[in-house]
Amino acid sequence: MRLELTGRHLAISPTLRNLITRKIGKVHRMLNDSGVSAVVVVSREKINNVVELALHARGERFLHAVAKATTWEAATTDAVAKILHQTETVKNRWQERKRRGPAARSVKTPRTARKTARASAAKTVSAKRAARR
Repeated sequence: MRLELTGRHLAISPTLRNLITRKIGKVHRMLNDSGVSAVVVVSREKINNVVELALHARGERFLHAVAKATTWEAATTDAVAKILHQTETVKNRWQERKRRGPAARSVKTPRTARKTARASAAKTVSAKRAARR
């Protein structure tokens, strides 16, 4: 996954770059290499540090999160947690789509097999009724 890191009105230190790269690695593992690119914009307000995270995943999915905290680590963790929640939703949609595909339909029993199963079940029911009489 391509990572683009931008600092607004501040210089990005190597420790901050390492922290963001490590946290983005969690999202990358969760998406199973389906992440195309990530854009991280860090900025500083009067009290808070702001981390904006925009992720482009396959299938033209764009995930976006903004987090504010007093430390860079807390802000990055919050933003990544929001993105992880969004990736769960996207990943579940991908899996549901796979379940509804042609492979899921081929697992169903053919129509003739269902007819013979119904017929044999009807015979056993009628045999049980005859035995009770």
